[in-house]
Amino acid sequence: MHDAGHKDVARLVTQKSIVLLKNTGNLLPLNKTTIKSIALIGAKADSVSLDWYSGTPPYKISPRAGIMTKIAGTSITVSYAADNANNAAATAAKASDVAIVFAGNSPVCNAGWGSCPSPSEGKEGIDRTDIVLQADQEALIKAVYQANPKTILVFVSSFPYAIVWEQDSLPAIVHMANNSQEMGNALADVLFGDYNPAGRLNQTWPSALSQLPTMMDYNIRNGRTYLYFTGSPLYPFGYGLSYTTFTYANLATSASGIDAKGQITVSVDVTNSGTVDGEEVVQMYVKHMNSAVTRAIKELKGYSRVAIPAGKTQTVTLPLAGKDLAYWDSTNATWTVENDNVQIQIGASSADIRLNATLAVTNGGPVSIEEKEGGPSENPAMNTTFSALSAAQIVRRGPSIGLQFRLCAAADVDLRVFDLRGVCVGQVSRKKLAAEYTLLNCKRPL
Repeated sequence: MHDAGHKDVARLVTQKSIVLLKNTGNLLPLNKTTIKSIALIGAKADSVSLDWYSGTPPYKISPRAGIMTKIAGTSITVSYAADNANNAAATAAKASDVAIVFAGNSPVCNAGWGSCPSPSEGKEGIDRTDIVLQADQEALIKAVYQANPKTILVFVSSFPYAIVWEQDSLPAIVHMANNSQEMGNALADVLFGDYNPAGRLNQTWPSALSQLPTMMDYNIRNGRTYLYFTGSPLYPFGYGLSYTTFTYANLATSASGIDAKGQITVSVDVTNSGTVDGEEVVQMYVKHMNSAVTRAIKELKGYSRVAIPAGKTQTVTLPLAGKDLAYWDSTNATWTVENDNVQIQIGASSADIRLNATLAVTNGGPVSIEEKEGGPSENPAMNTTFSALSAAQIVRRGPSIGLQFRLCAAADVDLRVFDLRGVCVGQVSRKKLAAEYTLLNCKRPL
């Protein structure tokens, strides 16, 4: 059963997640009154890819179906080619006013368990070994672009790709994820301007695999994520465009400094300086200026997605607590805030900082930080401080194999360990554990 309310929610979530990566010459949004023909290219144009964990939706709207619904009642003609066999894709693109080519990954690699033919794809149990687009997909995109320079790439993927040629060459690129039952309708809303995209990338997209540490190097400080990445990415963390523009002004803080045990409010005026209503994702980063320990280049500490009509200004406020500036002091096993100077950075992405202000942090020292998943529990016994793992590794002792983990400090633990088939192979239930514990060959609760 799927009523209109459920459909609306699925459509809205999908709309909000779509990211506009490039839009040279304002090719997007498409104008239904001036466009006469569209070529849809690529098998993903006529499908909705599902993952093992996506469930089975009651219906699926493919991009092709959504676009056909969107242009119903117009004189626009649509041609479709799944690939370029017999030059079908190039022919369709050349005969059309605009070409929309679809590419991306299969969430299950178009293969069974334990198999993934493409090194650029991955799934549970199989790591990616490359991040370039598969050769056949890139050849298809290039053939379409050569036939029609007004080519829009709709990139449907579960993870970043180094689509360098596409970014350099194509006039417009839209990114969205797999799995949505309302994929086609939401995409059509964005392509034709009925919804102004405001999605932002939640990952750094490298321009090449060489920009990343080796696969088995798990130290985040060795260049992983926007926190420690020092190269020039293809797309930075927090990136995303709009059909309108926004300007920032009047950065202000509620106090001249930050008390380690207090909180301030950061405010900024954001103006929609374009001609289309839209949403902006205002992002607040913090950079430590004089830390005695290694800190990230910058850290996202708050954001707000705000809808602003064209020509209007809205004051956006973001809270910043002193404890948000803490680091884990492994020597003393406590969260600690330094007496430091921090730079508050406000912008549209991690690489697009518009305004900044430097403030002093005072009254530093240990602070209490509680992290509760899902908010307060109805069971008081479950309202306990979460202690994160500081290290974990698979260990073998004789014929037994298990998991050895180290906590930041001794804690009450409720832990379950699952294998890749989803079978629980070990469990610790509400037990006080020391800072180091080994779970070996356990098939039932301890």
